Amino acid sequence: MLPHLLDPKQSLPALAAAAQEKNLIEDLGLAPLFDAMAEGDEGRREIVQRVVLRWPCRDNATVRYRQAVFADLCAQPTRAQAIFTLAETSLALPGQSHQFWLFSKSPSRRLRANTALMRELIKQLQALRDLGSSGSDSFHSEALRKLFSNLQKEIDAEFLRAAHEALAALQLDAGLRSAATVDALGRCTASVLHGGVANGSWLGRVWHATGEDAGFSIADRDEAGQTALGKLRERLLTQTARVLDDAVARVLQFFRLLRDELHFYLAAHTLYQKLQRQGMPCSLPELQEEGGLLDASGLYSPLLPLRGEATVGNDIHALDKKLVLITGANRGGKSTLLRAIGIAQLWAESGLYGFAVEMRTALCGAVFSHFQQEEDASLRRGKFAEELQRMHNMVPQLRPGVMMLFNESFAATNEQEGSEVARQITLALRDAGIRVVFVTHLYSFAKELFDKEHENILFLRASGEQGNAPFQLLPGAPEASSFAQEIYQKVFSESLQTQK
Repeated sequence: MLPHLLDPKQSLPALAAAAQEKNLIEDLGLAPLFDAMAEGDEGRREIVQRVVLRWPCRDNATVRYRQAVFADLCAQPTRAQAIFTLAETSLALPGQSHQFWLFSKSPSRRLRANTALMRELIKQLQALRDLGSSGSDSFHSEALRKLFSNLQKEIDAEFLRAAHEALAALQLDAGLRSAATVDALGRCTASVLHGGVANGSWLGRVWHATGEDAGFSIADRDEAGQTALGKLRERLLTQTARVLDDAVARVLQFFRLLRDELHFYLAAHTLYQKLQRQGMPCSLPELQEEGGLLDASGLYSPLLPLRGEATVGNDIHALDKKLVLITGANRGGKSTLLRAIGIAQLWAESGLYGFAVEMRTALCGAVFSHFQQEEDASLRRGKFAEELQRMHNMVPQLRPGVMMLFNESFAATNEQEGSEVARQITLALRDAGIRVVFVTHLYSFAKELFDKEHENILFLRASGEQGNAPFQLLPGAPEASSFAQEIYQKVFSESLQTQK
């Protein structure tokens, strides 16, 4: 039995970071989001990062599966925290002494330590079962209903009775009983440990009681006899100790997976609450079987409210488009919107909420980013060559359906060359089935695509600033000006007024 809170068929795996992960965290500004979710818990932060960036939902059914679990836990946060605390407490039970005995070569020592540990773990399983059935509210998600249904069936009165009997027998208070056969030379060839447990439980199967008892005694001063008997005892207990080792490991694995998978949902709920307190909307996205990019009302970047900055939501209608081109004024919110799109897609594919009033999207499987970076400090290559090399390294990882985010890419050369490179790469990616969002100041690039393919591309434009609020981007044709002169005059006029 495993929790399976993130996937109906799989448990949370240990996954190595992808080659693109570091750049994606930096480009989208994900580190502050992970920090806000984890609140200083490094273990929780690692799990959030692992799920969001390395283990997206494999299909729409898995997205809905996770969404249902999240909704359940959000509806009953106190109960969710109690389940998590119980799992965490269970993993703290072994302590340093138990950890020593678990790795001991002595079967009898391991058996004693694991018997005591298993007795406590069974109490924890019983408490967890009762948590699932306590209160008037019941869970509605498939994952949680199945988890607690299995606990009710497995941790029943019959199991508890048999487990207590088995563990009592493993105390070996009455000594050991065994049967053995000998070969023609009088050597012991097989030994079977006898016990008083005859049920079909996982512990009962380690005993096979047959025949009648026989015994012998060893004199108190017979050290060789005592040593031989001790070795025989250890040999007889080896198989039983291994079975109990395995049983303890399985129960601990169950609690470890339960804790880790709950880490993800509780972290997501923490971020959800922080945004709700600031009046920012969050909604579970509706998943499409296939399509272009996304359709969202009031889409925003969660990074702004977490920094205490005002933000304006944007409406994007690109479900039937595989290419979005964003142009317009400097400091107009273009990069912010680009990050908002990337973050919203990652969260949706993780089975979580979208940062919007409403959102519809289709799974893309992976998000890639190509943002401007600092110039190569080693001076081995120029900035434009570095951009092309990064793109070259990324291409083998791309496949139809993934999302590619460009932010001012290929602008480190003249307008004509940069526009041509951007056009060829963008159209090649789109024609290969890759979904592209491109922020650019390359007017020739944007204008040519608008003139030739404006019906197949969503063009968004940042046009101006209202007060201190970020710009709102609206559909519109590219403009030749980036409003740099206006921004220059505004910045320097504000500076002069400050000096006065």
